[in-house]
Amino acid sequence: MKIITVTSSVISKMAWANDVLIVVFENGSTYVYVNVPYVVYQAILESGSRGRAFNALVKGTFEGVKLTD
Repeated sequence: MKIITVTSSVISKMAWANDVLIVVFENGSTYVYVNVPYVVYQAILESGSRGRAFNALVKGTFEGVKLTD
C-alpha cells in the first residue's frame, strides 16, 4: 500500500489497497474505510475538491474506523 500526499484543505494523505481506503485528515485524524472500490479512490484523487468528493462518495456510505486523533 502506497500512501500519497494530496493537495486538499481537508485531506492530508490517502492510501488504497484491496478495497481498504486509509485517509489522514489535516487535523491529524486517521480513518480506515473498508469495501471501498478502486473507482471511488480514483474519483477522489481526480476531483477538483478532494474533501467534497470524499464527503459525497465515502462518508456515510462506507464503514470507517478511527485509528488516531
